[in-house]
Amino acid sequence: MLRNAYYTGLVTWGEIQARGNHEPLISVETYAKNQAILESHRSGEKQRTHPHYLRSTIYCRRCGSRLCFTRATGSKGGIYDYYFCLGRHQKRTECDLPFIPVETTENEIEAHYASVQWLSDEQLARLRDRFDAVLEARTQQAGTVTSRQQKRIKRLNAQRDKLLDAFLNAYVPVEVLKRALRISAGSDAGE
Repeated sequence: MLRNAYYTGLVTWGEIQARGNHEPLISVETYAKNQAILESHRSGEKQRTHPHYLRSTIYCRRCGSRLCFTRATGSKGGIYDYYFCLGRHQKRTECDLPFIPVETTENEIEAHYASVQWLSDEQLARLRDRFDAVLEARTQQAGTVTSRQQKRIKRLNAQRDKLLDAFLNAYVPVEVLKRALRISAGSDAGE
């Protein structure tokens, strides 16, 4: 029900959506917000009370489960940020990783990136050349597809105009016109 655009006043037939005759129950804006929330949950990301810039990017080195961020308040009112193992928290694994202070996690990530060996100038040049070649090939492919589709549109418009002229001059009955339009649309769908 939450993914059905019908409640916004739209009716879907095949891949075509059109405004229905019924009264919308929710606005398009509300529907779009709902879809964004559902999509974020589908990808495993929940809206958190305390977001952190590393969320959904770090994993437990013991069991491979995601590390989640939490903010705790100490008995004397201090606020402490931690990461915890989701596998341990949900009892999905036998992991015994304790809560890790955010500072410790950030320091370990910094140390890791400091040890990463970056690409040489020669490797960067080869990589850039490869990206350029792929981009050029995809640009040519897109141009070919665009040209083919423009020819198809031109052909369809000519067919439509020819049928419309014939219908307006009373040469073609309405049933034949409808059948011809269905056949024409069906043959072009396979291209």
